[in-house]
Amino acid sequence: MNFQIASWPPAGPEIAASVAAAMARGDWGSYVSLAHAELTEKVAEFFQVGFVRLCSSGTCAVEMALRAANVNSGDEVITSAMDYPGNVRCIEAVGGKPSLVDVAAGGVVIDIDQVMAAASPRTRAVIASHLFGQPAPVAKLRKLCDERGWILIEDACQVPGMKIDQDGEPRSAGSYGHLGTLSFGGSKPLTGGNGGAVLTDGVRFHSRLKMLYDRPSDTHPLSALQAAAILPQLEHLARLNSLRNATVSALCQVAATRFPTWKLIHHQEPTTQSCHYKLAILISAADTRSRVVDAAKAFGIPLGEGFRSLHRMSNNRCRKSTLLEHSIALGERLCVLDHRALMIDPSRHVELVDTLAAVHDSTCQARADPT
Repeated sequence: MNFQIASWPPAGPEIAASVAAAMARGDWGSYVSLAHAELTEKVAEFFQVGFVRLCSSGTCAVEMALRAANVNSGDEVITSAMDYPGNVRCIEAVGGKPSLVDVAAGGVVIDIDQVMAAASPRTRAVIASHLFGQPAPVAKLRKLCDERGWILIEDACQVPGMKIDQDGEPRSAGSYGHLGTLSFGGSKPLTGGNGGAVLTDGVRFHSRLKMLYDRPSDTHPLSALQAAAILPQLEHLARLNSLRNATVSALCQVAATRFPTWKLIHHQEPTTQSCHYKLAILISAADTRSRVVDAAKAFGIPLGEGFRSLHRMSNNRCRKSTLLEHSIALGERLCVLDHRALMIDPSRHVELVDTLAAVHDSTCQARADPT
């Protein structure tokens, strides 16, 4: 059994036409192009924000957001110990000190109670990431940050198109923070091979980004051809997210019977429209994970290990206010199913379930039988 996944990056005719149009105009080699202007406008409209700064990567966007937030030497930035490791490196790059907190029990996103407990006189900002289709509690975090005079940086790099309810109105993930970040990396649901963006409604943040990165040309640019390739993908994002979400729902409905030793971690809020870049799967034991990943590869399933936990990070480099037990467990046992497997037509859900069940059963037997 070899499961056939969707090809990525996408190769639709709209993308080829958009890139060809940029080539035909001749402004693809300019510092500023029509594609840049159109993408900036459409991203602002799509994500419901006043200002968009395109840049070279999602990691770059996080660092730019930290600098726009005026994080300096001695400032602390609260973030999760289970997150993209580049976010912590960005905090260090601007001279700040990470303050690591745990994820909420049973989930993969930052615990707001621990954010409050980690507060110190040096706290300047909070980075909250939406991960594996699960939304961080950004509405509550924004309220907390406003009350404390902190800056909320909302990392929406994994979840373009996610909608989170606020007072009965769905708002785009990335628009809750004082600053939001997007990634257009090669594997992301919106891709230009590389690229990213900083989102904000704050005039002072927008002005500070211009002051920092216009010298006078853009120091961290997205190319015109990348912008042209990303533009038409916005129109298809909702449809593809719907496919991914439908596959996740189908897997969750049968998880207890078909993959009984795995826990599928997914969004459960009925008011959230998710975007599953990857689906988080917590397996039963750390010593089984490598076998699960190897077996999945043999079956053609794009399943890999999740982020490592940052709990071993030196106390000289960070502050830890708790034991980080949930992050440690995720770092040891988390697997993630790539969205190339989630984008399948609903008619193939049974095939995916059967293939994952074969991976599950073969690795469970291997663990039970040491010979």
